[in-house]
Amino acid sequence: MKNIRIEIDDRNYEHILFLLRNLKIRGLKVIEEDKNKMNKLTKKTLKKLLTSKKVEVFQSIDDPLQWQRNQRDQWL
Repeated sequence: MKNIRIEIDDRNYEHILFLLRNLKIRGLKVIEEDKNKMNKLTKKTLKKLLTSKKVEVFQSIDDPLQWQRNQRDQWL
């Protein structure tokens, strides 16, 4: 089985969905994906992942301003 992804603006969405659902083609399955729902799921998953980890990256930096200067000096 192969997949097709179609991005449609909101004005035409219902019309195209109606057309696809009413096609009488064996093997055609219309699956709706809500982009906003996918983004929320991703944000939720990332938040869960990041809150479960305790990383203390900047603990070894005593003077943040000097550290930044050193970083910039390396770029030159």
